Order: sequence, then C-alpha cells, then structure tokens
Amino acid sequence: RDMGCGSSSPPGLPVTPTAAAKVADRPPSPPSKSDLELPPAKSPGAGDSGDALEKNNSTASSGDATASPPAPAAHDDSAKEPSDKSESPESDSDDDEGDDDDAPLVVWPEGKDPVVDGRLYGRQCPPPVSGPKAGIPIKAVLSSRASYGSGDVLDGESAMGPIMPFCPFCMRLGLMMRESGLEFDTYLIDSRDKPEWFVSGWEAGTTPALLGTPGGVSQTEWAGGFDDSIARLKTQSESFVAFLAKPSVNEKHTAEYVAGLGAKFGFVGMSALIADTTDQNGFGLVKGMCASAGVECLDDEAPGARKKRLVKIVQETLLELNEVCVSLDGQFIGGESPCQADCFLVTMLYFANSYVNVGFGALPQMPCTLAEAGAPALLPYIQLWLARPSFLYSYKQNNEVSAASVMALAPMFSGKALDVTDDDEVFAKIMQRARDLDPVYDGKDRAK
Repeated sequence: RDMGCGSSSPPGLPVTPTAAAKVADRPPSPPSKSDLELPPAKSPGAGDSGDALEKNNSTASSGDATASPPAPAAHDDSAKEPSDKSESPESDSDDDEGDDDDAPLVVWPEGKDPVVDGRLYGRQCPPPVSGPKAGIPIKAVLSSRASYGSGDVLDGESAMGPIMPFCPFCMRLGLMMRESGLEFDTYLIDSRDKPEWFVSGWEAGTTPALLGTPGGVSQTEWAGGFDDSIARLKTQSESFVAFLAKPSVNEKHTAEYVAGLGAKFGFVGMSALIADTTDQNGFGLVKGMCASAGVECLDDEAPGARKKRLVKIVQETLLELNEVCVSLDGQFIGGESPCQADCFLVTMLYFANSYVNVGFGALPQMPCTLAEAGAPALLPYIQLWLARPSFLYSYKQNNEVSAASVMALAPMFSGKALDVTDDDEVFAKIMQRARDLDPVYDGKDRAK
C-alpha cells in the first residue's frame, strides 16, 4: 500500500524472510583491545523521562516489574544534547555542521523521483496538505542508510543506500499498533538528515511521532513520545487496549523484564567494543550507553578490567535471553501469537542480531551468528517475527541483518577511542560487513 511520498511498501517484497548471506571471507574480528540519539545518562533504574530517543524500555505494559535487571528509562527518540558530555554519547546531529546546519546531508538530483525501485533514496516528502487519511495516522520513524555515499571511513567507496527504519522503539510502537489491527502510513525520518518540514512542523523533532488518530491528537498537529502515544492509543482504540491486555504465558516475562534484558545485551554489548579505551570521549560514550541500560561504569576502573567486566555482563545476559526463548518452545511470549512483551523483546533482539553478525561488540566469537555466540534459541524466535505481516509492514523488509541499523550508531563511535579501533579501521570493516550481509543494500548508485 502507498505509505506516502518516499515511503511506499514495495509490492514485490518477499513474504519469506531472507537469511543473512554468507560472507566468504569475513574480515577479522575487531581487536580484542579494542542521530541513534541516546538520552542523557541516568543512574541505574531511573524511571520514565519521556524525552529521548533511546529511553530504552518504556513500560507501557500492565503488570508489575519482576526482579529483573534495572530497566533503562522509557524512551522516545529525542536529539537532545546531553547535559554532561563526559557521561553521555554526544549528539551526531546536524547541529555539529556549523554554518551548514540547514543544508541537507544528501542532495538528491532535482526533479528526480526520490523513490527508486520501491525504496526511498531521496529525502522523505512532507505529508499531503489534506493531512492523513481518516483512521490511518502518519507515523514518523527514525531511519538511516547503509551508506551515505560520502566516501568517509564508514561509507568507504560504497554508493548511497536507501533510507530504512531502524529505531527499536519506533518499531516497537509500530508492531504493537499493527498487531492490534491498526493501520498507519510510515514516513522515514533520516536520523542524520531530518527534513525541514518535520523539524518545523513538530517542534520536538523526535520520533516516534504521529500525525492523525489513533495515536496522535488531530489531523493537523503532530504529537510524539512513546509513552504518550501509548496513552493516547489506549483512549482511542479498543483493539489496542485488547492487545495490551493479552498476558504473557509465563508471568515473569513482562515487557519491562525482557526489554531490560534486550537493552542490556544491545547497548552494553556494543559499548564493550571500546570499553578499554583511554580516550575520554570514548569512555564518555561507553559510560553513557551503559548507564542507559542500567549498568554503571566507574571513573577509576582500569580500562582492561572494565572491558572484561562488561563482556561478562553481556555473556550472562545473552544466556538469560536464550533461556527465555528456550522456554517459549517455538512460540511467542504470548503463546501462538505475540503479546506486548513480544514487541518489546523482538525489537531489541533484531537490533542486536545485526550487531553480533557484523562484529560490533567484544564477544570473543564475533563477528558471528547468535547461535555461535552461545544463544541458539534467539534467531528462531526472531524468525517467527520475520514471517509475520506486521514485521514487514513496520520494518519495510524482513531480512535477518539491517545495515542501516548498524550505521545508526556507528557514527557515534567513529572518531572516538582511536587507540583501540586501529584509527577507525575496525568500524570501516564493520560497516562493510553489514552492507555485505544486508540484501536491501545492493551497491548501485541510484542518484545517477
């Protein structure tokens, strides 16, 4: 169905999920010493703050939290500059471009259709003047590209790729809406190149954001916030309320519990890659990402000991996630069909799966599959989702690896911790590996 200018759902997409391609000669794993706009660092167990892109674990779930790892703060996507840069990832937004703030990062040929071969290569066009269709809101989703064709260390010589959604939390909202039977039109908002119409029409400039109802406030006014969107949906859609009421088969497997595990595995896992750096910018990034998952990094901890401790946390969390999926016996947390906790779990697992496959982390097996990392039950669970129409509807593809998801965070790391990343050669290899494994990216220059 047409999802608005530049965000169509390609009619020819396969229904059968596409497995990650095998790379004949994988580059070596990263050295052992070695605008996803994260929120300001919070102390472990901080509650909902309502404003920041990876406030990683919105607890819109019903039911009480279990004795799980401290859940990251509830999240939207916000590009807010952290108040303490020594403890939080710095914003990689266009605000760093000085006098070129308003210049698009990607300049698409004038007069050329931004949609080529069913994918959005140019910038997302604005909503129609008439507004969204009745009952089908426009949903703005944070997105990225496998390559921006810039020739920098992350892009290399690769051509620009299409804009693809990546934000686990935008996807979480989308899966919940679609599993409730609700429709929406997806608009792809490039995290590094947000269109002017979006930031001027929606003052917060964050995602997820909705124009229209259910989920928003009106046909003419944007509204955002993960928790706020959930609250609005609960008053506007009986089917959404019914979906939220569906329980987990195992009462321990609450949305908060599984999302906390997923955030810990994903964010601590990625930051562990550079956890032994002596660079203060690199350490600040590690500290901020770990804090967003409820894990503390002490200033006086030796870099090598820090990395060893974080890797152990990642390994223990991975085993716990595997135990959760093993207990499902080939089904969802909700049984034969997903419940809210499933939407919270898969969005973090899918995100993390890409990072494990491309070596964006410090587990000794990486780059590898989740099974090779010691969690053979995780990919089969993800594949259950890849086969569901709601996944294709939300993610616009159903491949096992998303290079755009990797590019979403790689720029935050690039240029930091050069002492343990071979002057960013590690991230150059990671991004090339991601493009090799993602069927959406084919290396063709569609701007010509």
